Amino acid sequence: MTQRRAVALVAGAATLLSTTVLSTIFELYSWALYSFLSIAVVVIVSICARAVRVPVWGQGLAALAGLLLLVTWTFPSGHELFRVLPSASTFRHFDALLTQAGQDVQRLAVPVPERVSLDFLVAVGVGLVAIAVDVLAVGMRHPALAGLPLLALYSVPVAVHPDSVSWLPFVLSAAGYLWLLMTDHIDRVRRWGRRFTGDGRDIDAWEPSPLAAAGRRVGFAALVLAVVVPLLVPGLSTGVLDRIAAYNSGTGTGPGGASQLGTSINPISTLRGSLRLGTPINLFELRTSDPDPGYLRTAVADQITDNGFKPRQPRQAQPLARGLVEPTSGKPSSLKYQRYRAELTGQRLDDRYLPLFANPTTVQAPGGANWRYDADTGVVAADRPATAGRSWSTNYDSFDYKAKDLRGAPALSSGDPAVKADTEVTHIPQITDQVDRLVRGKPTEYDRVRAILDFFSPKNHFKYTLQTKAGTSGSAIVDFLKGRQGYCEQYAAAMTWMTREAGIPSRVVVGYTHGTRLGNGDTWQITSHEAHAWVEVWFPTFGWVPFDPTPSTEVSGSAVFGWAPNPSEPDPASSGGSSADQPGRKSTGSPADAGQHGGPGLNRADGNSGGSPTGWLYWVLGAAVLVALLAIPAARRGVLRGRRSRAEDRVLSVSTATDGDPPDLRVGGGDDARTAAGRRAAHAAWDELVDTMVDLRYDVLPAETPRAMAARLVRDESLPAGPAEAVQRLALAEERARYARTPAAAAGLRDASRQARAGLVERVPRLRRFGALVLPRSVLHRWRHAIVDTVGAIAARITDWQQAAHRLVPRPMRARRGASRTG
Repeated sequence: MTQRRAVALVAGAATLLSTTVLSTIFELYSWALYSFLSIAVVVIVSICARAVRVPVWGQGLAALAGLLLLVTWTFPSGHELFRVLPSASTFRHFDALLTQAGQDVQRLAVPVPERVSLDFLVAVGVGLVAIAVDVLAVGMRHPALAGLPLLALYSVPVAVHPDSVSWLPFVLSAAGYLWLLMTDHIDRVRRWGRRFTGDGRDIDAWEPSPLAAAGRRVGFAALVLAVVVPLLVPGLSTGVLDRIAAYNSGTGTGPGGASQLGTSINPISTLRGSLRLGTPINLFELRTSDPDPGYLRTAVADQITDNGFKPRQPRQAQPLARGLVEPTSGKPSSLKYQRYRAELTGQRLDDRYLPLFANPTTVQAPGGANWRYDADTGVVAADRPATAGRSWSTNYDSFDYKAKDLRGAPALSSGDPAVKADTEVTHIPQITDQVDRLVRGKPTEYDRVRAILDFFSPKNHFKYTLQTKAGTSGSAIVDFLKGRQGYCEQYAAAMTWMTREAGIPSRVVVGYTHGTRLGNGDTWQITSHEAHAWVEVWFPTFGWVPFDPTPSTEVSGSAVFGWAPNPSEPDPASSGGSSADQPGRKSTGSPADAGQHGGPGLNRADGNSGGSPTGWLYWVLGAAVLVALLAIPAARRGVLRGRRSRAEDRVLSVSTATDGDPPDLRVGGGDDARTAAGRRAAHAAWDELVDTMVDLRYDVLPAETPRAMAARLVRDESLPAGPAEAVQRLALAEERARYARTPAAAAGLRDASRQARAGLVERVPRLRRFGALVLPRSVLHRWRHAIVDTVGAIAARITDWQQAAHRLVPRPMRARRGASRTG
């Protein structure tokens, strides 16, 4: 193998090591197979192109063509030529995959499930990075510049990952880059210079270079600093200092009280932005007597800003110990309700707001904090986070509102405090006109609210995504209503804005859905993916009534209210019943969703979400493939050993077959056949001994004769009498097979080979024995030489073809070309 081929292989290995960072954004490992295939094709095609002396730009084009054939074969449209040659349908299929990949990137949360479109994006992207690295490092011989595409590959997961990326992929990527630099440096030294020490003395090939060792130490120190410093410096990561500060302040929630940081919810609801969902974090558990719990409220955002809503200063906050306002006070006596009890236990939730159901009658808050109750919003909050690892309980009333009752609610009065405080809004002509069109002809407050709620439906092109569309109007609400895509915060803030524009008091409520039921009991698990925002609208005598404009199919544990059917679902009234007759609340969760914690932004319809029940099949299949690949060298070694041990039997079979022949037939055939079989048996036994030494990492010197090698082996390794005699027996048989007219007797060679192998195995450590068994070096070396010889033969054959084609060119034309070059 030439050194430039070694650089090419190392460039491919460095690219493969850099792809390990993709493991932080994918749930499964199908991306690894496509990355390996893309890199392998690029490296092999590039090596072959350089073998036939193709220019650098041709090497890039050849690798690009190889990558195209690979993705055509792995992502077919069904209309390819010979299954590998792309057609027009293939490129249309690729365009559709790229379009779908762009949508998946915007919609899916980290870690993303397996998607064909994302696998295609990985295969193409990694392949292009591999081409750039190969061209820069091998073709143009600028390996330092190859760090740019490797950095681009590494920066993609860093940009989209909601948390800090693990240090291990960075170490692997940096090690691959340093490996590439070192290999290219060795190639340059071997081509143009000699290695030397600091005092100028030459160094032999077998002697380590002090300057190279110093460079390795410097590189290793730089790598360690690059990993350690971001962990220690605040702001560069969620690092050690942050965890120490959490420990000292007592806010840690992990084992021992400090190993994991707590999590809280943001009470501000914005009209633009993006949502990044990492691995679900278990925040708290809920145990309730309510068989169909609704939403848990934490904060109320009732003050409008240019970008959304935020909580205003509490107007009626008082110590929680003074008690709560009775929820049934002032409500119609005909309004039905049911009282339930809920007990909650904080896990990694560390918040100053206490998650509670609406309309609480009693609250037993965690101790150790000054909890205050705001009668206007029903929010219980403290001055500092105080829920981590604590328990609290509440009794609450669940009201069964009816559409006909809300439609008959008294008209709003300008003197109502809710009208004065919760109808404030910045009037924007576009929004005012839109709301006027929606509420025109609606006689009651409830009908106007329902018209605005129904506006946020898929038929009006509203779509749930993890980010809003960028706009140029200068107004967040106008941009959202034009782009018509976002998640729960945007939906809730937009509906609240429009409802206030209609003169109806409303506010945004931030909290959690009921999460996922644990088993069939009364316990529910709430994770960070269950954070949610919805709307509450004020109806005189009824109070604050919840409405949820966010598509319910996209929210884990979402509730659909009978008085306010979700715009993304069919209206119950259209299926034969009246919305007034529907149950007050029904959960859209299903047992199939248990344990997935889909949360905002995870489209269940796409399948393959986190915790996929078929995920273990991929692990089992991957483990089986890995074991099979590792077993191939050992299996090959076993087959070869068995074939060599049968060489003695073939000698005996030849002897038996020729002994009964007439002398005239034995002279030309029998003796020659017996002699040839004996030589083959001796060579096989000696080759087995040499391969055993290679596998066990004994020194094998090609210049030694069999007798000298046997003497050195017996002397240096202090072999016992039995194995020593066996080794000498094999060496004598090999010498006779090489130089004598007749070989030694084949009988006993098999036993001698086994005895010599047993003696050599006993002299090495167990770890070396295991390595010789699992990955025999003799097989690996033989395969490597075979590959090198095959590639060299192909390159030589292609060179011959080029020379033959060159000879077809007329001699005068060749002469003119030569003259033009010299001139």
